[in-house]
Amino acid sequence: MIKPVDTKEPVLQRLRQYAQLAAVTIIVIGCYLVLQPFIPAILFAAVVCSASWPLFVWTRKKLWQNSTLASLAMSLLLIVLVIGPSLLLAANLSDKVTMLAEAIKAGLDGGPMLPPDWLARVPLVGDFAVQYWNQ
Repeated sequence: MIKPVDTKEPVLQRLRQYAQLAAVTIIVIGCYLVLQPFIPAILFAAVVCSASWPLFVWTRKKLWQNSTLASLAMSLLLIVLVIGPSLLLAANLSDKVTMLAEAIKAGLDGGPMLPPDWLARVPLVGDFAVQYWNQ
């Protein structure tokens, strides 16, 4: 006996494929939106990991093939090499920010800055530039 052809089956199968594709697309976009703020940190970690891998292998050899001790040593070394200079930079910048704020305040207390002398001598637009500066 000949079985009748069901025309709904290919449509349902195609609809199921589109629904699966839409679900995967939504999940991928959602993951990207969640991870987007962390992408620079993830890329930095990948660069540091690939750059320090030979040193890790050498350290693991020297520490009796103990991966835990080698990981601890590499983590401490990277903390000293990355966070140490960052802390020194932040401390130095915090001192400079107060000096910069004081210089800006002193400059503003003296009134608006006068245009430089050479600005008026610029051909065609010098007078206009001086007027614009003063406004």
